[in-house]
Amino acid sequence: MIYTGIYYACSAFLGILDKDPKTWAGKLILLAHGWFVLIVMASYTANLAAFLTASLSYSGISSWADIVAGQDRFVLGVPNSRTHFAFLDAQGVLYGHNYTFNVTSTWEDALALLREGRVDAVFHDQALIQNYLADNFATRGCEMAETGKLFYQFG
Repeated sequence: MIYTGIYYACSAFLGILDKDPKTWAGKLILLAHGWFVLIVMASYTANLAAFLTASLSYSGISSWADIVAGQDRFVLGVPNSRTHFAFLDAQGVLYGHNYTFNVTSTWEDALALLREGRVDAVFHDQALIQNYLADNFATRGCEMAETGKLFYQFG
């Protein structure tokens, strides 16, 4: 009698009350099927919710176009060099883009600001970026990565 009550409680929880197998083997198979359907539906719902909310919550930078589009939102870490300032000045003169940036004495200091979260992006020569990231962050599981395509390319 107690097993019948447990069976009906579980079948009500799993939404399979409309079926009434006569044997205990049939009841166990039906309960197993109900648990399987419950797990599949819960996984589907969780993945759908994660998919729908993850795209809304990301406000990071994936290319230079994101920096251009959100000029006031992002702070750039810029090593103190004429090349960087010439590029930023050209962006301002030619396109009217004005950026907020922190000037550092070295490339490593700019990356330190990025790691600390004080700046949103750092840009520099592609070969230097790839070499530095490979040497210092490839095995650490760090979230720093090279994004986007090359821009303002010469040669």
